[in-house]
Amino acid sequence: MWDMIKNFFLFSSGVLQATTLLLIVIVLLYVRKTKKKNRDTSGFMDDQDH
Repeated sequence: MWDMIKNFFLFSSGVLQATTLLLIVIVLLYVRKTKKKNRDTSGFMDDQDH
């Protein structure tokens, strides 16, 4: 009984880590894509601010 519960928790925590990692990667890619798009549309305006 305990082994089953322990295995389930180990498995679910592994799945949780993988899902979290995947979400982070997706968010990072999305942010990079939007930043790139913004820089392309109004690039020289951003450069003047810096």
